[in-house]
Amino acid sequence: MDDDRRILVQGARADTDTLSQTSADSPQADNEALIILEPRMIPLLKEAIRVAESD
Repeated sequence: MDDDRRILVQGARADTDTLSQTSADSPQADNEALIILEPRMIPLLKEAIRVAESD
């Protein structure tokens, strides 16, 4: 989480096959990237959301 209370997410970039499968439902803006969060990251993301909502 940064000073502006934005949740920053780090993960592997999606490959071209994954990008082509998702682009119809969720096209990306030029400043966006599709990343993959592994299941082990779910607890960390939940904690980040909890902290973001706590104030």
